[in-house]
Amino acid sequence: MQEQSEQRFASGREAYEHDVANAPLYHNGQPRRKWDDLSEVARWSWNRNPTARERTGQTDYRKPSRLQAFARLAIEAEETQNP
Repeated sequence: MQEQSEQRFASGREAYEHDVANAPLYHNGQPRRKWDDLSEVARWSWNRNPTARERTGQTDYRKPSRLQAFARLAIEAEETQNP
């Protein structure tokens, strides 16, 4: 039996719709877009690699990313230099 990450589909649309069926919501609880509403780049990406996407687990989105933490530090440094 193939692992989900190796499962290939005939088209990117089929792979995307399978992925949406497995994870219908974005991390913020909003429903994911329909295929026809995806950007051209997103559709190209799915067509380029029409495989099932692997889910690695729950991400804690309340924890700031490194980029967010860096941006916060940069803003605080700017505010300190230019009160």
